[in-house]
Amino acid sequence: MSVDTAECLAAADHLLAEGRVTAAIDLLTEAARPAENYELERRLIEIRHTGCTRTPEADAPAHWPPLHPDLFPDCDGVPEIDRAELTAEAMGSALVHHGSLLVRGVFPAHTAAQLKDDTDRALAAAAERRAVKGKKPTHSYFQPYDPPGSDLAVARAWQVDSGSVSVADAPRVAVHLMDAFEASGIVPIIADYFGEIPVLTGRKTIVRKVPADSKFEWHQDGQFLGDDLRVVNAWIPVTRCGSTAPGLAMIPRRLDRILSTGGDGQAFDWTVTPDNVEAFTGGAPVVYPEFEAGDALFFDDWLLHATGTRPGMTEDRYGVEAWFFASSHAVERWIPIQV
Repeated sequence: MSVDTAECLAAADHLLAEGRVTAAIDLLTEAARPAENYELERRLIEIRHTGCTRTPEADAPAHWPPLHPDLFPDCDGVPEIDRAELTAEAMGSALVHHGSLLVRGVFPAHTAAQLKDDTDRALAAAAERRAVKGKKPTHSYFQPYDPPGSDLAVARAWQVDSGSVSVADAPRVAVHLMDAFEASGIVPIIADYFGEIPVLTGRKTIVRKVPADSKFEWHQDGQFLGDDLRVVNAWIPVTRCGSTAPGLAMIPRRLDRILSTGGDGQAFDWTVTPDNVEAFTGGAPVVYPEFEAGDALFFDDWLLHATGTRPGMTEDRYGVEAWFFASSHAVERWIPIQV
């Protein structure tokens, strides 16, 4: 059944005038889901951002991170559970005591395949837009979004050159990703962990294609996300990785600070030198978890990690990196969007 775009947009605007942001999002999502519709999908991103519901800072939990007993006391590496076992307590315990949590089977195979295809389409659309002179094509899979206060424009070219596209710039991908999160049930669990409403960061929530020969650079995301953060990253490969495709190299422990960065031979000013890794972690072993498509690693801004490239890898990795902020501490330049 065809959709009357103008009628849908007018209905959404009417709901927004009544203050019913979630209802407007639901209406446009249902209309946009069956087939590409640039106007509806672009408007969805705008509404998810400008109408984003926030928890007042006065109502946010006073203590961060939340206190949890160690539910994995005998684990020397990365705690691992199945999706059915995931709770806010398991997430909090693993992050606070071990630095991360590996959860098997967060996305089913068909969702992973859809997001892999979406990644190729978004990267192709970004390349097409760059190649066109004069009039820019209107495309559901890539359309730059630069709301006031954001700095995505600064990072956009680097993102695309490195094989990634933010969901703020890929409205069709955002429809599929929001559906995937809803079906997975992880958003309410993240809300319980935060003790408040979570929001996604539109700039740093990305789909990515990682080549087999990618560089290995140690870093912590807190180095460039900012201070006073309350965040969780859902790092979800949508193809198998860790053996023949780059996965993640990581130090499986909780660090209590952002480490010193830079130095001779470092490609970026946010990378941690191997000497600093050794000094600050006491020679802790590096682990390289193996992932099936749709597994997820949850971690926050403190985890020391790198793209897990090793000799002999021959395949590319496709994946989603979705950064959730506690909405009371959302950073405007990262384009908070309602999920």
